[in-house]
Amino acid sequence: ELEESIRRDRLSRLWLREGPSHFAQRYIGQQNNQTDCKEATFCGSDDAVVACGSDCGSMMLFSTRTGEMLHYVEGADADILNCIQCHPFQPVLATSGLENVVKLWEPTGESAKEDPLYFSEEAAGATTESQHSPTMQMIAMNQQVNNENSVRPLFSASDIYELGDNNARFLSLASRMGMQIRRDGENNQTTVSCPTV
Repeated sequence: ELEESIRRDRLSRLWLREGPSHFAQRYIGQQNNQTDCKEATFCGSDDAVVACGSDCGSMMLFSTRTGEMLHYVEGADADILNCIQCHPFQPVLATSGLENVVKLWEPTGESAKEDPLYFSEEAAGATTESQHSPTMQMIAMNQQVNNENSVRPLFSASDIYELGDNNARFLSLASRMGMQIRRDGENNQTTVSCPTV
């Protein structure tokens, strides 16, 4: 009964354990020989997926209930994949390892809505017209423009302007972070002001 009420409220699941050596599920496949810890995280609608990295640089997604490996992404990092986090509403994973980049992953194509990482439109709170989220559109545009730079921002003010009305989620997130974004349609300019620390 407690677990059901927690799931209805879209909170992470809670398992009651009988003793220190009893665990609810075991996920096999990742390597952890070279570094002290790997991050594992629940993600997807109703926490249906456990995602983790590996010393071999791969990303693995497991079914929370059965322990079955759902996806194996070889070469998610060139060396060791240490960190993995899921966006709270979008089907997007952020990964990082020993490379000097953070990579964002999302399901694509017609099968994206069948993917266990997919969040319903109700859970996301809004929809986009395109196959890719505004976040991924900004990243793709930025990579095309800045392909030669080894370090580049996730998005720029011009990316925000070019997305027009498709960037409502980003604007909402930016507002919560204290950023102010002003668009000048006549001059095709966007000004971003960030809070100082």
